[in-house]
Amino acid sequence: MSRIEENIKKHIPSLVEVWRDSCKKNNSNSSQMLTYPEIQIVSKALLDLQRGLTGTRRLAGAGYMDNTSYLGAYLLYYWPVSYLQISYAMNDILKNKTSVVFPQKKIRILDLGSGPAPASAAVIDTLAAEKNISFECTLIDSSNKTLAYAQRVFAKEYPTVQLHTQVCDFEKQPVVEGKYDIIVMCHALNELWGNKPDYIEQRVSFIKR
Repeated sequence: MSRIEENIKKHIPSLVEVWRDSCKKNNSNSSQMLTYPEIQIVSKALLDLQRGLTGTRRLAGAGYMDNTSYLGAYLLYYWPVSYLQISYAMNDILKNKTSVVFPQKKIRILDLGSGPAPASAAVIDTLAAEKNISFECTLIDSSNKTLAYAQRVFAKEYPTVQLHTQVCDFEKQPVVEGKYDIIVMCHALNELWGNKPDYIEQRVSFIKR
């Protein structure tokens, strides 16, 4: 098993625990395995979420992260998928170490459209394996609820990371100012300005800023 696979396996129990805490007031199930009724609940929400994001796209940019069912499905399915995607991308970048230099002991990460922060988790895990450094992470998303989920995941998995969160609608507000060592945006750009005829120009301008 690769280091990336070991890392994602390590995170699964916390993701399940956060999901259970969020959707049930009284829960005595401490198993890492989902029960059949739980699988049915997540599967139904996931099917609707997938169709809304990749089929009709009625949910793209529609604030679906404020829906508890969709957010739970994201946490248990899309979080691991996004984590793996960013982990493998980071791994490829670090193969050419001559182009990646972090002389300071603290790495500042800015995660745009973070959701419950799978991308930041992947960046932290990848760099933590390379050297003994600390992290300061700023998560920005339009959903206060999803940022609360991210805080709960980080409290369990990354208690030593200095974490900041900010609610921001990128279509209406400017991007946060400041200097960062790494800026990451995972599956969020394609949801911005999707209903505008000049969406490509808007996205290019956003990336430049």
